[in-house]
Amino acid sequence: MSQDHIDQNIKKKTQSATKKQLEELKQAHENLLRSSKKVYKIAVNAVKLLEDHHLEQEITALYKMQLSQAQYDIGAKPLKSTESSLMSNMYIQGLRNQMTHMLQTNDYPNLSRELAKIRVECISAPVNQRRGIVDTLQKNDIFGANISQMIGVKNKGVKNGTFALVSILCTTEDGKNYILGDNPSGITTLLMKQLEAQERNSITQRFIISALSKLSLEDPVVECMINSQFHSWILSNLMKHDLHEFIQSFASAILVNIFSSNYGKDYLRANKEISDSIARKLLVFANHENVPLDVAFHCILCVYVISEIFQDINFNQDITQVVEEVWKTPDTGDGTKSRIFKISNNIINRKHDYNSKSMHKKDKVEDDVIYFECFNDEAPIV
Repeated sequence: MSQDHIDQNIKKKTQSATKKQLEELKQAHENLLRSSKKVYKIAVNAVKLLEDHHLEQEITALYKMQLSQAQYDIGAKPLKSTESSLMSNMYIQGLRNQMTHMLQTNDYPNLSRELAKIRVECISAPVNQRRGIVDTLQKNDIFGANISQMIGVKNKGVKNGTFALVSILCTTEDGKNYILGDNPSGITTLLMKQLEAQERNSITQRFIISALSKLSLEDPVVECMINSQFHSWILSNLMKHDLHEFIQSFASAILVNIFSSNYGKDYLRANKEISDSIARKLLVFANHENVPLDVAFHCILCVYVISEIFQDINFNQDITQVVEEVWKTPDTGDGTKSRIFKISNNIINRKHDYNSKSMHKKDKVEDDVIYFECFNDEAPIV
């Protein structure tokens, strides 16, 4: 038998053995996947039984989140979503009454737990129910006319839960109107003071800045912020490269909302030197290798508004440096980088045909998708 013939036989046997191993691996994988899906179904049914027997809601909500991750990992068919308990008027009214009693009796441990339960239920609710949840919460006055008092509570758990819920409610127009009530200036002032008092980079600080960013689209809020020189405080305290990216993003978003408003533009027109200084500070901040693209975008938007008002001020050199730095930054794929280049070109060439507010990604609540903040570095909610 020739050597070629021997080699061919060895090759055939090797290929045959490899094919058999692949088939065995494929079968083992299919068996494992099939078993995983069965375990997943059992777990789903178990959680449903726990709910039926009134196990603590925050526990079942956490189980649901874990099951959602398992569902994604093994490719199981999605669960038929059941309606969140937060869609029930009677349930919300009961929660409101309990929370009001706990607040009045200084029962902060239990109040903190109730707030945590609400947040977990909000986070774990299907996306298509979130607008309805916010609507039910505000219609049934979840804070029980105690929002100012809740904001002022010093207990850390209550404080964190309160501001998380405020931020959740601010995701819709009706929710924002509920939070502001008939004293938008007073609520805004309370939130700004609380923000200033928080520990740098804390979770609570992020919830407050998120809420204020959403509220800063409302004229009474902007007026209060301008009168309080809140924009100056942001520039001095929050536009820092060592702060959490979320804080930088939402702080710079507030500046865009302020300066893009009619009230903000009137303030800028009346204060040319201050406007020039604001623009220069933002350009210096944006000209940094660690600045997130959306933050650089917000900075450029603010400068665009100022350049539109004061066309005799030249920002070309500073703008060019920012563009050069942005050019080195990896693209996020959402078009932010190209928008920065477009606005920068408009500033340099004195083209003011760009609607800064309409292109600002945080300028309005999306019609269909509502996001609730949840951070990887925060402690377990419950």
